[in-house]
Amino acid sequence: LIESGDSDEAARLLTFLNAKGGLPMTGTYVGASLAWLALARIEEGRNHLAEAREDYRQFLRRLDSPMAAQRGLVDEAKEALARLEGAPSS
Repeated sequence: LIESGDSDEAARLLTFLNAKGGLPMTGTYVGASLAWLALARIEEGRNHLAEAREDYRQFLRRLDSPMAAQRGLVDEAKEALARLEGAPSS
């Protein structure tokens, strides 16, 4: 959906999946965490900065003990959050 330019629908589906407790294909807490990261990226791309900040925070709260393969994602989220902390709310 994002690649086709439909970020609104992508965000809607990710929000729905998170409200239901995670991605149905995995049913895992990690899956829900990754959905928060995807949603944060979408919101930042749409310049919805307050929402992006909260989504990055949700991701970091949920993935607080990442495996080695996930550390880059955590670093990305921390850097994005630090960058957005000084930006005005949307």
